[in-house]
Amino acid sequence: MDRTDRADRVIAASPATVYGALIDRESLETWLPPEGMRGRIERWDPRPGGGFRMALTYLDPAGCFSLRGPAAPPPPAPVPAHPPSRSCGSRS
Repeated sequence: MDRTDRADRVIAASPATVYGALIDRESLETWLPPEGMRGRIERWDPRPGGGFRMALTYLDPAGCFSLRGPAAPPPPAPVPAHPPSRSCGSRS
């Protein structure tokens, strides 16, 4: 997968504080995920030229969506080919 995502964010903090938050795994998992999501670092290499991979999970699974569109509704219940038969002695 050759995908690169980029984003900008203005942070009211000193460069040293921002740098510290960028190279601390737990800090990234806390502040980087968007609102309503949790992040978990799966791959971590904070060295120059390194990188990381973060998996994002919705905090409320009901709010999930697919980039391909909303999930399809469940199929309707099957309709029996023949109505259920009644036994000879039953009354309705």
